[in-house]
Amino acid sequence: MNAYEARVLIAVAISTFLIALIVTVLVILLFIQHRKNLLLQQKTSMGEIASLEFERARIAADLHDDLGPLLAAIKFRVGLLSPSSSEDQEEIKQSVDHLDEAIQRLRKISNNLLPTALERKGLVDAVYELINQAMRVKNITIEFKYDTFPALSKDYEVHFYRIIQESLSNCLKHANATNLRIALTSNDNVINLQIIDNGKGLPANFSLEGISGRGLIGLKNRASIMGGELLIHSHPEKGTILEFEIPIHA
Repeated sequence: MNAYEARVLIAVAISTFLIALIVTVLVILLFIQHRKNLLLQQKTSMGEIASLEFERARIAADLHDDLGPLLAAIKFRVGLLSPSSSEDQEEIKQSVDHLDEAIQRLRKISNNLLPTALERKGLVDAVYELINQAMRVKNITIEFKYDTFPALSKDYEVHFYRIIQESLSNCLKHANATNLRIALTSNDNVINLQIIDNGKGLPANFSLEGISGRGLIGLKNRASIMGGELLIHSHPEKGTILEFEIPIHA
């Protein structure tokens, strides 16, 4: 090899090295930018969900503290009336019945916004209350199994409750399922939540990355906020499995 060939070979080697270096730097920069985008998306989701829960709590408090007592006072005053005719008595009775129904609906709305069972009894009892409500409104069998696991923060309890609540709602509305199983287990510092139905399943071309429904996006975001992930296993007419893997933080 003469001097010219040696210089060409060295130039090619240097060029190859520089190109490889540039490509490596570009890949690293793209990875860093992608990571930043994910963190920004997660922070945005956290802010949106935190704002949503705050607004729910505020509305629930307003309903409970303002509208609830007002309806109760109206019912009390109507009950004090002493009409002379049977028609007026029947009208008052119907008014009281309507007020009772309004008060019950108000309690239900307030409980959905800020579940009292979760506040008073914790996650497991609150889930059982959700299940009982679901089975009263639709002919479906729901099974709930759970392990004992470390105490969760209040935020985590709310996230798990909302995940199960939204999953139940989606199943009742869209899956046409007759059986649903909820399993909440823990292993190796990870909580695994599975929600399995025997419904019509998702389309064959379904992709978690391409979801547009707010329900599934909300489930995915809540899992992400807790540092976990949502996995979906589904086939048309063969049911759906929603699997959440959430790390337990000390």
